[in-house]
Amino acid sequence: MVLIPLCLLLAACSNGQDNPERVLRVAFPEGFAPADEESFEARFLAPFERLTNCRVEWQAARGDDVLTLALARDEWCPDVIIVPQRDIPTWVENDLVLDLAPHLQSWNSRSFVEGVKRLSSFDGRPYFLPFAAYTFVLCVNRKALDYLPDGVDIENLSWEQTARWSVAVGRGEGGGKFAVTGVPQKSLLYFLGCAILSYGGAFPDLVSPGAVAAWEMLIGMREAFAPALMTYDNVIDPMRDEQAWMALVQSGGAARLFFARPGVFLAVPPPRGPRGMGAVVDADGMGIYKLSRHHSLAARFIQHIMRPETQAYLAQAVPGYMPAVRPALTLLEESLLAEPIRSSARVFDTGILAGVPAGDGSLLKGVFEGVFWSLIVDQGRLDRWFLLMGQDAIDRMGG
Repeated sequence: MVLIPLCLLLAACSNGQDNPERVLRVAFPEGFAPADEESFEARFLAPFERLTNCRVEWQAARGDDVLTLALARDEWCPDVIIVPQRDIPTWVENDLVLDLAPHLQSWNSRSFVEGVKRLSSFDGRPYFLPFAAYTFVLCVNRKALDYLPDGVDIENLSWEQTARWSVAVGRGEGGGKFAVTGVPQKSLLYFLGCAILSYGGAFPDLVSPGAVAAWEMLIGMREAFAPALMTYDNVIDPMRDEQAWMALVQSGGAARLFFARPGVFLAVPPPRGPRGMGAVVDADGMGIYKLSRHHSLAARFIQHIMRPETQAYLAQAVPGYMPAVRPALTLLEESLLAEPIRSSARVFDTGILAGVPAGDGSLLKGVFEGVFWSLIVDQGRLDRWFLLMGQDAIDRMGG
């Protein structure tokens, strides 16, 4: 992956000054990292370049850097911008992108995964079209199946069933095997958010009846959590090394596990609660910079990305990429990534979805981490006063 600050983005874009009419500049999101960049350019970019007689210059760029260029009305702002859904309102409210509705009409639309389409739209208008989606799935080492209670449907687990199963694994193996991140400021917030949403709480929320019920369930899972969790800054490494056998894993991490250890893991949708399947999700949207000189060429590039064959290729070339176009899911049914992608699609189709908070979320993460450590690691009981203190902190930060 190429990750660049603003000054380097400007320099990279300026390489096309000798023939600006035929250079299309594309800013992919900062997490976009093809496993083989040479193959990515040959199989993904080169066919489009030949078809349109242009050259595509692409970078994986920080969203704030690209937005700074656009707000300054800088001529070197990329023509096609791909940004996280939480940044979409800023682009639209500042009149920086085109409304893509006219292009959708001429393309006869596309069958998008509905939850992804909803995340990438703004005020009901398609200023951005879905590029990719990210959610959490439950990854399980097949060894844990020896402890699965009779009659439990692993594709439709409840949180209570997951709790009983993971506790049984921990007791049978002499120590907890469910991984969460214990290192501060990592993904623990999203694990907790999935559970709370499933019980009818909001996100972020600590004290509603649904949130309290979720905390009670998680306290019941206390024995299941891996004893070394305070050393985990991600859940991929302990799962790959079999220190842990179960974890809610971001879809990109699930793909990496399936590539690293083929045949070792299952990927199923997250557990359900009384209100349904809660999930903290994110999506990237594709838009066209309003001051671009290449609106038509940029629209053709987006159309190229939306082709099911292109999306299926990206899913295999870019670890963690989940297609946003439904026919691409069918093309991947026989691939190594079929399970995590199919489970991710079910989340977006049927889940109770909440977006990733804007900004870095550091204060919010700190509050949820503090509650987890107090209630689950230290006390092992419900502490309503501590929950109220945490909620007060969230309210004061505008949560």
